[in-house]
This record gives sequence, C-alpha cells and structure tokens, in this order.
Amino acid sequence: MISVSDLSYLGLCQIAFLFNKKAKIVTRAMMQGAKRHNELQQMVTAYTDEEIVEKTAKGEKFVAREISVTDYENGLRGRIDELHFLGHNEDRRNAVVIKDDKFSYANFLGMNDSHRIQLSSYAFMMPNDPKFKDLVRVVGASINFRKFDSPSAVEFKISGSQLSSWTEQIPGLARLANDILSNGAAPQAQGFALIDSEWLPVSKRTCTSCKYNKVCSVGRKMLSG
Repeated sequence: MISVSDLSYLGLCQIAFLFNKKAKIVTRAMMQGAKRHNELQQMVTAYTDEEIVEKTAKGEKFVAREISVTDYENGLRGRIDELHFLGHNEDRRNAVVIKDDKFSYANFLGMNDSHRIQLSSYAFMMPNDPKFKDLVRVVGASINFRKFDSPSAVEFKISGSQLSSWTEQIPGLARLANDILSNGAAPQAQGFALIDSEWLPVSKRTCTSCKYNKVCSVGRKMLSG
C-alpha cells in the first residue's frame, strides 16, 4: 500500500517520490505540525469508526478528525485531517467536505501539485473505502494554510466538480508510483502535473522540482548505486 503523503511527492518530482520513500526525512516543522494536529484533534468530539459510519448512514451533520481511508483496488491508504459531514443529499448519501491542514513558518502563495494530489486522492478514496462505500459523496475540499505561532490561516477552497476532474488522475498516479517502486519504470526529474488555470502554483526557487533542493542529485546517485 502507498500512503497519500508519499504519493503527493510525485507532484514535486518522480525522483523526489523515490527519495522520500527511501530516506523518510523528518524535519522540525513536520514534528511541530504533528503536535498541532494533535491539539486540533482535542477541539472536536472523538468518535469511533463504528459511530462515524452509523452517523454517516443516518445523514447526521457532524465533524470528525483524523479519519483513515483505504482504497484496496489501487493500493492507496491515507488519513484525512478533518471531514465535515453535511447531511443527506437527494441520493441519500451524506455530503462530505474534506479539509486538510498545512503548517509552516513561511507564507503560502498558493496550491501546488502536491497539494492537489493529496486532496484529490482523499476525494477518490473516500467513496471507495469499504466503510463509506455507497454512504458518502464528496462535494468539496479545502486546505487551511496555518503559520506556526500565529492564529491566522489562509483557506483555499476547491469545488466538487474541480475535485472530480483531478480524481481521474489518481489511478494512473498509483500505477506510476508502483512501477517506480518495483523498478518497472525509471523515475524522471519531472512531476506529474495537475495544472489548472484556476490555481497558481507556488513559485519555485533553486531546484525546479523539489523543496529539498538536493533530491535530483541525491536521487540519481541512489538510483545508480
């Protein structure tokens, strides 16, 4: 199974994806982000998986955090930061909005392909997850970009129709990731673009594809070693 967080690195670069799978770098910001996630978790009512499924089937309106989802057919797994269940729609499915949190010391300029892959993966997986199958319809998503030590946040919202156009790419991404990991395909120094005119990508600095500014050279050495 490939995690959504790993898959999202394909939005940076195929070599970045492989490097992340092998190196598993943990930064100070990532540890602080995990701490903030735990703090946010304490702010909402805790539900068991069984309670969430029961409330979803009844069409109740509620909020749940840290929900695991799995798509066994495509070999994907992930944990969604927050789900807003809005109640039954005309098809008797609970309408759901996916919310993701990102923490940083820097200002966010916009969504990049990694963010798009993460949100669209969740939107693709949730209706396919056995516990939610035939119970939900994802009607939108958003990312809250939060700065450490600051109450301010910037929210980027995505419509359900926009998500639908992105989710079509997820099975192909999962196959590509598996091919790279099984050495069935050599990773390239290029990302898997989900370019959309509605969003401007985060501006890129020294390295054209990776936030570590080292992955391409390190990745090539790893591949040739």
